[in-house]
Amino acid sequence: MIRPRTAAARLALAFAGAIALSLCVLFASFYGFVKADLSSRTDRLLLDKAKEFQGLARERGAGALAGEFDREARTMGTKLALYRLLAGDGRTLAGSDDTAFSGLAAGPETLSRLPLGKPLLRTVTARGRRYPVRECFLRLPSGQVLQLVHYTGDNEDLLEDLRQSFGVALAGVFAGAALLGWVLSRRALAGVEEVTRTAQAIAGGTLEKRVPPQGRGEEIDRLASTFNAMLDRIQAMVAEMRQVSDDIAHDLKSPLTRLRGQAEMALTGNAKHEEFETLAAGTVEECDRLLAMVNTMLDLSEAEAGVPSRQPQRVDLCGLLHEAFDLYLPAAEERGLLLTLEAPESLVVLGSPHRLRRILANLLDNAVKYTQPGGRISITAVTLGGLARVAVGDSGPGIAPEDLSKIFDRFYRADRSRATPGSGLGLSLARALAGAMGGDLTAESTPGAGSLFTLSLPMAPRG
Repeated sequence: MIRPRTAAARLALAFAGAIALSLCVLFASFYGFVKADLSSRTDRLLLDKAKEFQGLARERGAGALAGEFDREARTMGTKLALYRLLAGDGRTLAGSDDTAFSGLAAGPETLSRLPLGKPLLRTVTARGRRYPVRECFLRLPSGQVLQLVHYTGDNEDLLEDLRQSFGVALAGVFAGAALLGWVLSRRALAGVEEVTRTAQAIAGGTLEKRVPPQGRGEEIDRLASTFNAMLDRIQAMVAEMRQVSDDIAHDLKSPLTRLRGQAEMALTGNAKHEEFETLAAGTVEECDRLLAMVNTMLDLSEAEAGVPSRQPQRVDLCGLLHEAFDLYLPAAEERGLLLTLEAPESLVVLGSPHRLRRILANLLDNAVKYTQPGGRISITAVTLGGLARVAVGDSGPGIAPEDLSKIFDRFYRADRSRATPGSGLGLSLARALAGAMGGDLTAESTPGAGSLFTLSLPMAPRG
């Protein structure tokens, strides 16, 4: 079986097939009605004639039927009708010309089973005739039997003509429906072809190409809009990947340059043993920075992909807050900062202690790093609507509105923070880790008045 290759051809054939099937069902119903009606007309004609002959025999005697048989047969056509009066043993007492109806004699057994006054109708085959005949028997009070036979050839010829006409009409309708279905499907799929051409152009490197919505229908326009939105997202991701690559190259260039310079100094200079130790220590430090950056990028990619590090567990968030507070309190005091903590006795969430420690360390490290001496840093933990919220606020310089929406992007660093050491990956990693645990990390800031970072995590069920 050959299957059409294009969707338009398949839709056209399906449309034509549905039309043809509907017509076949309709014709079958009509054909059955016509056939039943023709059969019913034949039976009614036979019954009417039988009653007419029965009345004539009752009024004028059986002898008067012979002439009536001939007259009626000539009227109907001797090849189409046969009328007989039979004795109880099957002998023909009177009848019309039976030349065209050979082999229709009724035996005594059949006649003896006939009830009085109740006609028997049946369909039988006559020798030499293409179609069957309809036969009617009626027993008279005298014991004699009326036999009436009508040939159904005219009805069958009409039904055959009807079938042939329908076959021709069906072929024409199928061809017309296939052509119409082809035209309609081509018009309906024009938008899909436009999407295909756009996709081919994009495959060639034209990411700026878009599908113009042209009112082809709600479904096609929605497909075009969704496709265009997907292209916008892909183009933004490609641009972001290029930016990330540029940022990685930029951030790796400086430590690699320093490493190379130190190696050249060690090879070309006349350094003493102590100087070699200093160069080696600097090399180790730069390598640690590079490894930290690479590990952070790997952790960020893993968190954004939603890959869990291990099975989520119940974690006392307040215990982690106290650990972080104790860890950063000396650094804050060294810079002359006031660090405070307000938290309930217990706050249990589902997550990873390791990931939560990295988030808190990043937030507190930034707060200590960017808050001027004499400032303050606050850590506050509360529950709200089934969520645990940890807010880390500071009285630092704040973040400009144009930078606030970008601080969670990879390698993004505001102008005023570029002088401070860092890779620009900390906040990106913190938000990704929060999202991987089913939470979120948001930021609010007012330039000159400080910033507030809020970590939201779902509470662990009681148990």
